[in-house]
Amino acid sequence: MPLDQAPGPYTHEESTGSVTDKSISRSALIKVTSMKVGFVSYPMLFQNEGGLQVQLRETQASLLKIGIDVRIIDTVRDDFANFDIIHVFSVQHGNVKPIEQARAKGCKVVLSSLLNPALVIEAPLRLALIRFLESSIGRISNYKVKTDLSNVRKAIAGADHIIALGNWESNVVNKVFKADPGRVSVVPNGVSRNFFEANMADFHAEYEVSGPFVFCPGQISPWKNQLTLVKALAGTDVTVVLAGPVSDQNRATLDACLAVPAAKVVYLGNLDRMSPAFSGAYAAASVVVLPSKAEAAPLVALESLAAGTPVIITCHNGLHLQPDGYCLRTIEPFDVQAIRKAVLEVLEVRPDPISCRSVVESMSWDGVADQIASIYASLFLSAR
Repeated sequence: MPLDQAPGPYTHEESTGSVTDKSISRSALIKVTSMKVGFVSYPMLFQNEGGLQVQLRETQASLLKIGIDVRIIDTVRDDFANFDIIHVFSVQHGNVKPIEQARAKGCKVVLSSLLNPALVIEAPLRLALIRFLESSIGRISNYKVKTDLSNVRKAIAGADHIIALGNWESNVVNKVFKADPGRVSVVPNGVSRNFFEANMADFHAEYEVSGPFVFCPGQISPWKNQLTLVKALAGTDVTVVLAGPVSDQNRATLDACLAVPAAKVVYLGNLDRMSPAFSGAYAAASVVVLPSKAEAAPLVALESLAAGTPVIITCHNGLHLQPDGYCLRTIEPFDVQAIRKAVLEVLEVRPDPISCRSVVESMSWDGVADQIASIYASLFLSAR
């Protein structure tokens, strides 16, 4: 049975036993496994497949392995009151509403903020302008019209604890949205083990791509900015291999990529992320490039490094890893010459797979689960 399905409504059972020591040790975690945790995010989450969906499923699976009773909430059937902790993934997409509902039902709330770098303008003057406009809109509409920024602020204020994927996100939560640092923890994403075991032969067995190629997985869209990457490598012998879903409204973006003069482009369609061919594409690529306008904490970068392949990503990212100029580089997403230069330099240097894997070798979803379980346990025990 899929992890996000369960037979029938969820019912709450009172915790048995008491815990007087509120330090979060392994024994304390065992004693609080009677707590019930519900995951929730925006309604259309599972209509697509990407980093957030992977994060949610992998976190749930790893928490279940250590005995934490956690399920993905069906808001039609499930009552928040039957859970001890509601874990909300993403501050956007109207997720302030489940936070407010969870608090009204007496639940503790954990928020994985997943702030998009494009949402928060860190330049002081621009941020001041946004706040002025936000205040003006509020007054004019008698505060009936809410902006994204105001909803994010309310979501962060309403959470008992906030999980950031990296120091950048943590700093924004603290400094821009004024959250008490004691309510914020940094827990980076893990990497699925199958990417460490990626085999390029699995890719080549299904797809004929000759010569050096750049792999760029992700939804085809102007936001992901594949077209700039294709233009940057036009006229070289480097093939750009695209893989990901494309909606009808973004079909023109794919057509534009395929029509760039002197560019070598291959579109593989929407690959199954857990297939050997998908992980094999990482291993077979000369470099993985993610030139998006902005990325919160791209799993693509971690998966590529785990497969032994260097990564070039947008400089507008919340990744907890620092670029080293060898295995991990950053670029301005619309700087065609900078992208071209970075790719050609990586092809010349050819970073070795062992060095790339070493960057993420300690990152596992089991480790993520242990850290999150400790946060849950602390909140659970504080409420007893």
